[in-house]
Amino acid sequence: MIVYHVMLRENAKNYKIGDTIKNNKNRDISAMPEKKRETEELYEEVRKRDFNGLPSRLSGLFVFESKEDAEEYIKYLNAHKESPKNYSIFELDVYAPVYWFNMDEFTISAACGSKESKAKKYWNGGTTVYSTIKKIFPEDLIEGITQSDAVIKQLLV
Repeated sequence: MIVYHVMLRENAKNYKIGDTIKNNKNRDISAMPEKKRETEELYEEVRKRDFNGLPSRLSGLFVFESKEDAEEYIKYLNAHKESPKNYSIFELDVYAPVYWFNMDEFTISAACGSKESKAKKYWNGGTTVYSTIKKIFPEDLIEGITQSDAVIKQLLV
């Protein structure tokens, strides 16, 4: 399955076509800002307890269904930073299922309802069929998570 992955350009320069990008086996979230780290920890707790069959955000590889979605994600990232960063987009081939989620169910978790209910809504929306994912707004971004490593087919940006 062809998908798209966003990576900081400074890290991307270490890869070439044909290389394998590994999933985040044990992603270290300790350096994250406290609010983001607490949200990731809560979402992981809810996933383990109620949705154990879905891939972990802490060990999965994040991907997008299209180059355009990856570009929108870069815009989103830079809109929320004091100093925008340069990112690269890889076209990847993955060999395990990708589970698709509405990113807004993660990013707006603190703003709407309890964090635990937002976590459950995020995980409950997980599906391997991209076209069935529900968008709250037309501009919502859909992110994919896979436990697969992936082979680089192209560097697009």
